[in-house]
Amino acid sequence: HPSVLGGSASYLKDRIKSPSSPAVFQCRGVDVWITDNAERNIARHPSVLGGKLDEEDTFIVNFLLPFSNFVAYFTVPPIEEMPANVANVWSKFVKGDQQYRDGKLKLLPVVVDGPWIVKKAVGPGTSPAMIGRDLPLQYYFTEPTATKKG
Repeated sequence: HPSVLGGSASYLKDRIKSPSSPAVFQCRGVDVWITDNAERNIARHPSVLGGKLDEEDTFIVNFLLPFSNFVAYFTVPPIEEMPANVANVWSKFVKGDQQYRDGKLKLLPVVVDGPWIVKKAVGPGTSPAMIGRDLPLQYYFTEPTATKKG
């Protein structure tokens, strides 16, 4: 989203945020699965993304709520096509252990178009949430094969 502000190169010194670069991981979709028993590894469900999950390498964020799964899907481009700084961060995240990932995964909630009450509850999207500090997280990885992406 073009109005998202992030830390500039001098942010730690001057606390001035600058507009972020375009997202490297494009959103493929968002689902809400209403259920009494939230699915932990939602990627195993055959209906995810209309059965087309395996067509692209995908990073999935799956929130286990008391009444549903709230799931966001992001395309992961080939690492050689990522900007060098993003490729470096992504590689460290994938290779890191649970504690490392929990300390790095941030969520910047932004509601571009939605009801006023939702926008008010989410806020302006200027402060990232370190979700691994407050929520228990699990990470599942699937290696790509000749017929399926990871």
